[in-house]
Amino acid sequence: MANYVQNTRKYDKWFKEGRGQGRNEDYKPWLHVRDVPSHGLSVRMPSLKAGRVLNLFSNNEFFPALMGEHHPYVTDMREQYPLNPEQTRAIANQKNFPHPLSQDGDMVMTSDLLIDFAGWHVPRIVIQAKPFEKAAQDEATRRKLIIEKVYWDSKNVPFYIFHDQMFPRDVRKNLNWMLTPLWRTTPHERLLTLANYYAEAFKRYPNDFIGHTASRLNRLLAEHDPRYSAPATCFTEIRELIAKQYLRFDLRKELAYLRGNDIFLDARILDLKVAA
Repeated sequence: MANYVQNTRKYDKWFKEGRGQGRNEDYKPWLHVRDVPSHGLSVRMPSLKAGRVLNLFSNNEFFPALMGEHHPYVTDMREQYPLNPEQTRAIANQKNFPHPLSQDGDMVMTSDLLIDFAGWHVPRIVIQAKPFEKAAQDEATRRKLIIEKVYWDSKNVPFYIFHDQMFPRDVRKNLNWMLTPLWRTTPHERLLTLANYYAEAFKRYPNDFIGHTASRLNRLLAEHDPRYSAPATCFTEIRELIAKQYLRFDLRKELAYLRGNDIFLDARILDLKVAA
């Protein structure tokens, strides 16, 4: 439980480590998964826009991060971005709200995603991702969201609260399909190897549905690799690769009709560094 305690000593240590600082591949998130009590699902998502692997704490954060990854004008995404505690304390006092506390003072509040754009109608937005019910009904959460919004309003940065019900139905269906594989813990290096293998396979069978290609490959691999004795192993691997963005497709397309030529691997994914 001590790992989850936040205090001034720990904040000083994190700042010296460079947390909450940098851009793109040099950015280090203020909070890591190990620093907060488990919220269930956490996701490491390779991001070509950020040039590194994002550390996301929930599917509510994963969904907008994934949409940002597919947005043509996004140039960077920074997760678990810290807010200046002196400013958030001043806002809390102004609103007559209690400020979130650490062990020995004010807690450093964070925004889930800070997203930069080039050539869009705004240069930057901030996203706080919350389950719909919590954002609407939990009073402590509501107050923190108000503090956060006023903070970013003072900097002329648009602030948005996201939940999964905000996405179009087809996109939401695809995103929900991606949730289960996110729990898998296949190492990054293994996923890179698999991504290369399946990308080449989809080039060989560009017009086949991905399920058909997966079955064909499974039969071939099972002949000499016991890991593929279960008939759905290849499809499970492909699903994890798609969910974690090692393999990609247009999110507006129906999954049932995806063919090999709809799936692609961007070679830049191989050079991404994994955030500490």
